[in-house]
Amino acid sequence: PYPDPQLGGSNLAWDLMWNDPAPSATLPEGSVGPDGFGENVSRGTGHMFTAEALDAFLKKYGFSHLVRAHEVRKQGFQVQQHARMITLFSSSGYCGAGNEACCILACEGKMRFIRLEHHHAPKRGSLASRAAAAGAFAAAVAAGRQEE
Repeated sequence: PYPDPQLGGSNLAWDLMWNDPAPSATLPEGSVGPDGFGENVSRGTGHMFTAEALDAFLKKYGFSHLVRAHEVRKQGFQVQQHARMITLFSSSGYCGAGNEACCILACEGKMRFIRLEHHHAPKRGSLASRAAAAGAFAAAVAAGRQEE
């Protein structure tokens, strides 16, 4: 990951990497500001954001959903924040855990989840490692279409 902003790294890159969603119902009183953002105490860095903050962001920039990664999910993915955000994790058996891998195929305005069950650590060139590459490719294609 990019270096800590306190050590000269990018604030944007750091926040994109370490910010996490937080359901409003479980937040302690005063842990987030009126804008829906607060300190990410579970990671010890970055911020957490509420579903309301996400909705405001999506509306402001004209997006329908947010797809994010960098947080392990047992099933390989999780739909969160009023079904407006999807967390993916494309590495099955991460650090010896029993999680599955997932990627998204986005085509013609539809999203399809491709989930791979974990049976053993994926080998280089295996279906699981190719699924991770496919996830990165799908994201790149989607980003390219946004620029057109």
